[in-house]
Amino acid sequence: MLTTTSTASDQSFLTFTTLPDFAQFLLTHHLEAFVKELLRLSREVDLPLLKHFAFMSEEQLIALSIQQNTENLGYIARNETSTLIDKAQAQWQANQLPRIDRTQIVAEDITLAGYVRKQAMLKFVPAYTVDPSRLLPLIAEIDRYVLVDQTRSTQTYLNLLNQKLNDQLHFNQRISETSPGIIYVFDILERKEIFSNRKAEALLGYAHAELEAMGDSYLELVQHPDDIPQVLAHFGSFAAAKDGDVFTFEHRLKDKWGRYHWLRNYESVFKRDEQGRPSQIIGIALDIDQEKQYIDQLKQSEELHRHTQALTHIGNWAWDIKANTVSWSDELYRIYGLEPQSEPISFERFVQLVYPDDRELVVTAIQQSLDSHQPNDFYHRALQPDGTIRMLHAMGEVQVDEDGRRSKMIGTGQDVTDQKIAEKRLAESQIFIQKITDATPAIIASYNLHTGQYQFVSEGLEVLLGYSPKLAIDQGISFFMDLIHPDDVGPLMEKNAQAVAVFSRPDAGDEVIVEFIYRMRHQRGDYRWFHTYGTIFDRTPGGNINHILNISLDITERVKGEQLIAENNRQLEQSNASLKEFAYIASHDLKEPLRKISTIGDLLLLTQRDKLDTDGIYYLEKMVQAAIRMQTMINDVLSVSLIAGNKAYQPCDLQQVLGEVLQTLDHEFARHQAVITTDALPVVRVIPSQFRQLFLNLLANSLKFTRPGIQPQLTVIYKVVDSSFVESYQLPSAAYYHYLEFKDNGIGFDDRFAERIFTIFQRLHPKEKYEGTGIGLSICKRVIENHGGVILASGKLNEGATFTVIFPP
Repeated sequence: MLTTTSTASDQSFLTFTTLPDFAQFLLTHHLEAFVKELLRLSREVDLPLLKHFAFMSEEQLIALSIQQNTENLGYIARNETSTLIDKAQAQWQANQLPRIDRTQIVAEDITLAGYVRKQAMLKFVPAYTVDPSRLLPLIAEIDRYVLVDQTRSTQTYLNLLNQKLNDQLHFNQRISETSPGIIYVFDILERKEIFSNRKAEALLGYAHAELEAMGDSYLELVQHPDDIPQVLAHFGSFAAAKDGDVFTFEHRLKDKWGRYHWLRNYESVFKRDEQGRPSQIIGIALDIDQEKQYIDQLKQSEELHRHTQALTHIGNWAWDIKANTVSWSDELYRIYGLEPQSEPISFERFVQLVYPDDRELVVTAIQQSLDSHQPNDFYHRALQPDGTIRMLHAMGEVQVDEDGRRSKMIGTGQDVTDQKIAEKRLAESQIFIQKITDATPAIIASYNLHTGQYQFVSEGLEVLLGYSPKLAIDQGISFFMDLIHPDDVGPLMEKNAQAVAVFSRPDAGDEVIVEFIYRMRHQRGDYRWFHTYGTIFDRTPGGNINHILNISLDITERVKGEQLIAENNRQLEQSNASLKEFAYIASHDLKEPLRKISTIGDLLLLTQRDKLDTDGIYYLEKMVQAAIRMQTMINDVLSVSLIAGNKAYQPCDLQQVLGEVLQTLDHEFARHQAVITTDALPVVRVIPSQFRQLFLNLLANSLKFTRPGIQPQLTVIYKVVDSSFVESYQLPSAAYYHYLEFKDNGIGFDDRFAERIFTIFQRLHPKEKYEGTGIGLSICKRVIENHGGVILASGKLNEGATFTVIFPP
């Protein structure tokens, strides 16, 4: 019979550094409270085992639990957890459990008992320590203890089930061998029952007279439709039967109430006709319903065993040492990368499949077991045919013959590759989390959603608010509610209720995070601003939320900074409004004298031209031109100053903007006989008036600086570029960017002056030859920077210039 005795690996896995001291802490300070928490949780999850103690009073149940847990915690405190588990499994298998029979334990007891034990221990962990360097290893050791205990209990449960099934099969076999069953005589020719004993009536509910009355309709009325062809073929087989021949077959009969029963029939020739042909047969039919059920159960058990091996990646093996033959389960073939039962396995073939560096370790471990007759338990790597390396947990034990000589070795191999990877990641995660916890100035807390009791509160509470974490653990959620600013309590509670509703939705995953911003009172009396992130920490076995994890950051300085920025923005808006008002007044006062100078100059030229000499007319015209240029310059300067203050972004069709600009420049295009080629332009979110000015300035600039005798060729290119294209420009982060290129074949410029070209009042060409204020390209630069973009210029003398505009969506 299989046992569940612990191995050397289990003992090593159950050797703890922190759990024994915690167990002693529970024994010394919280034994009764711990027992009551165990009972409370057991009732909460409806532990099936509890119903067998319903006859006991609460005081008796607590006394019994204290006695049992005193012993259990004593083993753990002495670091003898492996012995504790061995003893419990042995008592269960030997049916020596206190006050209950071993068969009264069901599968749910194993899973729920482990959950109850873990949750009860976790409740007292914060009272024992809140030091992360002790807290995290303790929780990991509790998990290891519960994991091994549940695994071993599951093995014992399966062993007991298999034993029960074997006992029942044996009992059924004995019943089948001794039971006389239904004795009957059947007429083959007339196909009707001639005689049957009372067993037929007991099993099928039909009296003999009822069966006889059915006549040749017996087959259709009683036999299962799927069995009729087989039964008819069976009758036909008697044609060549000799006296004394016994025939057997299985079929189903329908009882009087419509239920079918499986029967195994043993039949022989009873009577022959005048020609010597068999006419009647005599038989006995045994009821094999239970046997069929047990066979089905056995098949299901075997199928379950195969599924269990596949799910747990555990394969078993047996090595006949004398014959040097090895049998592997299907799953073991898969673990080693082979098709199930695809080739015979010998010890030498097995060694070939072991990773080369581990072969000596494996052979040595097996040899030591053979020499000492002691079990082995070790880890090694397997090398699959495709080169994949898997980590295996190997266990084996030696069997001896009557003379005490080793004859066989049996064992298991489990693929623990994922487990080892997970253990490594868990260790790395624990170190990482511990470092983050130590380095992060935050309040980290976990509380029970239903009781409001805190499982854990970090030292950040004392660092940030001056309170001891023990206060929060002792007082529960009410401790923090007393600290929250009165104005924030209502909105916070409303948002918390919404968050719980989100968490509780069937489609809500555990990765949902909610955020709260509120104020809490420091121990010295002032309020601090906090930003809390909340998420699900764990759930009950039924899927309901159990604990919530909160991480709260002190954002007081950030809030103060935001308030300062808001105040500065308000003052800046006031300043901008004053500046606009000043600019309007200044421009009006400047423009008025210029308009008078221009008007008077025009009147003098119109009315006094014949009285002025050539120099007088020349100087008067220069004066008028200077006044007009000054008016243009004032307008351009005002345009530059007002660009940054305009944030009225809206969807804008750039193709339409280009069309409007081309209409405005229609005369210039006709005068220069210029040709423009353009890509299709998109709809973008911009300030339409500013982009209209951008297009106008860039196209007008190209028409201004044309080469004599060369037809102007203007090109507008559009495309979308990704973030890698604009890495060097320090633009706002975006998934993509708009790219516009304005290209001409005019006089161009020396590329050394590309940066200067956007400077206000900067001109690369003499104003006597090319008109303008030197502000147009500066306006373009301000426009595109107001949209978070960049404008670039490049050129070659006497070949042309290119202006590139890039901006985010």
